[in-house]
Amino acid sequence: MASPQPLRRRRPPAKIQTPSHTTIHDLKDDLILEILIRLPSLSSLVRAALSCRAFLAAVRSSPSFRRRFRELHPPPLLGFFFESVGTDVPSFSPIRRRSDPDLAAAVRGADVFLTRLPYHDEASTGWEIADCSGGYLLLFNEATEQIAVYNPLTRALDLISFPPDEICDGHCGKFYYQDYFLLCSDEASGSFCVVCFCHDKSRVRAAIFSSGTKEWQILPWSTPAPGQPSRKKNWLLAGTQATGNLYFAHAKEAYMVVLDALTPNFSFIDLPEHLKGQGCLYKIGETKNGKLCMVSVIGFTLYIWFQRADSDGVEKWVVDDAIPLEHEVLRATETSLDDHGDLQVSSILDGVVFFTTLRFGDHSPPSWFLSFCLETRKLEKLFCRTYDNFYYPYIMAWPPALLVHQEDNICISCIHNMVWLLAGTQATGNLYFAYAKEAYMVVLDALTPNFSFIDLPEHLKGQGGLYKTGETKNGKLCMVSVIGFTLNIWFRRTDSDGLRSGWLIMRLEHEVLRATETSLDDHGDLKVWAILDGVVFFSALRFGNPGPPRWFLSFCLETRKLEKLFYRTYDNFVYPYIMAWPPALV
Repeated sequence: MASPQPLRRRRPPAKIQTPSHTTIHDLKDDLILEILIRLPSLSSLVRAALSCRAFLAAVRSSPSFRRRFRELHPPPLLGFFFESVGTDVPSFSPIRRRSDPDLAAAVRGADVFLTRLPYHDEASTGWEIADCSGGYLLLFNEATEQIAVYNPLTRALDLISFPPDEICDGHCGKFYYQDYFLLCSDEASGSFCVVCFCHDKSRVRAAIFSSGTKEWQILPWSTPAPGQPSRKKNWLLAGTQATGNLYFAHAKEAYMVVLDALTPNFSFIDLPEHLKGQGCLYKIGETKNGKLCMVSVIGFTLYIWFQRADSDGVEKWVVDDAIPLEHEVLRATETSLDDHGDLQVSSILDGVVFFTTLRFGDHSPPSWFLSFCLETRKLEKLFCRTYDNFYYPYIMAWPPALLVHQEDNICISCIHNMVWLLAGTQATGNLYFAYAKEAYMVVLDALTPNFSFIDLPEHLKGQGGLYKTGETKNGKLCMVSVIGFTLNIWFRRTDSDGLRSGWLIMRLEHEVLRATETSLDDHGDLKVWAILDGVVFFSALRFGNPGPPRWFLSFCLETRKLEKLFYRTYDNFVYPYIMAWPPALV
């Protein structure tokens, strides 16, 4: 009988490998951006980016993507703001595009009725538009002498006082306030400059308000303009913003006054002789790639002008193209020539010419509002309404939520090739930066993210070495300033005027000398370098003072307990290293 065969142990069945799934979080930024670049419009990009943190982070981290997206998808026109007769705020006419629901949603969510603007019963004239740029409206109120910079999409509002009276000092003959303009930055959200332009009988002048300094800077008077204009008349026409400059045509001469907003300097450029005194026939603007251009009109023909150097090297205006639009306008509006007057150009923005088919002030019949793209040669019918007042195209700007905030890089009065903010401090989830010479701080709310400003006690103006911002153990914002061996503990509390201030005094001379077993001769003034979780860290000599090593100490705001830490030379910056909650326990 054969011996029994040993039983073979069966192998356990192999586990079925479940295929791994790729999620949105596995995609690299470059792949995400290649997907987002194919979206049809800026409003669609906003909707996509705000729906996913990975999308938002990718857009924020790539200035090159933002440049590419702008090149492929021009900022969309949302509508027009019109100056309204008999009302205290302008009116808005939206562009209705059924093919883009995201744009329609943006218009529905915007405060096009300007409800955040202050209302004053005694202000009979109300708010008037001065300019529209970068998604912001620039408005002014003559009765209250206020200027407003307002973004209807984000509802960000800044109120500014009129320029100081010193702007008219030294004028010769009649003094005129000419125009207000708003200069915005594409990459520094919330940063802007307001320019007030004025002139006397023969010279021009400007005052510039910077959102960085919150102050007006008054520029010197220019040299006298060519031709010595009449001292009794307003010799400049309404200005235009293009290529970072401001352009003002002479009412009766063939030249323009130019203000370079970055320098800032005044200059003069010639116009074609046949446009002398014909300000209603042409407009200055810029192409899609930022090149200066001019569009003039005769009947239904647009003439496109560019500046080119002649044989002598002198820049002159030259007609680049003449574009007859009679057939296209009549076909688009389904009308005849009897229904229209001559075309009138109102503005040229990013290579798009905006114009109407009836001159301003003609009350019958309603006028067609149209646009014409210089690059694609495409004419678009916008809407039909009475052309009874000035109007301003409202174009969607790059939303602040899609930007990494930067300091103001367009302010001409605040930078001066020097650092105007001191080293920042993190507290209560915000970042605080003290102004080097003024009594306020710039605050960045890291969650929103939005910038704001808070005042400092006046005696701390320009004294950044004397105080630090931090937070208490329960997360309350505080500030500690020091005089000698005395700590002043500041909190923001509301007083009778609505301002937030308040402080406590802690004298530490006795405690420091007892803890370090030294005398006053061994120390300089205290120097605070951090306030973390209610603990003030400081040394007994200011940073950079040569000499023997110094004591480093801490003081708890809650227990009032002073602790001696260590003894060493204070020759560089110090950073407390505090144990965080271990990842294994989270």
